[in-house]
Amino acid sequence: MTIDLTASHLASDARLELSGIIGDPDRKVARLGSLANADSGCLAFARTLAMVHAQGERLAGCTVICPAPAENETVPEGVTLLLSDNPRLAFVRITENYFLPPSPEAGIHPTAVIDPTARIHPTAHVGAFCCVGAGSTIG
Repeated sequence: MTIDLTASHLASDARLELSGIIGDPDRKVARLGSLANADSGCLAFARTLAMVHAQGERLAGCTVICPAPAENETVPEGVTLLLSDNPRLAFVRITENYFLPPSPEAGIHPTAVIDPTARIHPTAHVGAFCCVGAGSTIG
């Protein structure tokens, strides 16, 4: 699945409870990362702007942060900040809404082994090479 997200798209999503943007609203967000392994296409989160500065040259292109930087604090060049009262929660919501793989379809894979006494709910997914034992209930 190709994700074509920008900072402004994320900021406009009410589910994320972001309060604003500082920097380029058209900043592309291609993947998630931590501050320690970020690059210009990553979204990361930080509690403070000092944590962002501490990363030196290896900066996330977009960082969820709380609170808004003070007037005398400078945002590193090439970094867009998404403001949130709870950056960790906002990061989790972004992950859940934009980066989780889709749920598998209901059904039983042909290579799964199911005991005849097992009960499998019609909405459950039993994956490849799974074994469901006697008396088991899935879903």
